[in-house]
Amino acid sequence: MTLNFDSDVLRPTDMVAIDSILMIVELSEELWRISP
Repeated sequence: MTLNFDSDVLRPTDMVAIDSILMIVELSEELWRISP
């Protein structure tokens, strides 16, 4: 996964988006563990 940033400082909206992606990834990993 490649991330391209226009500036060195992340905008608050970018941080929210990244947090959302990380939460989804963690949830999917949990589902993979639960599924047989």
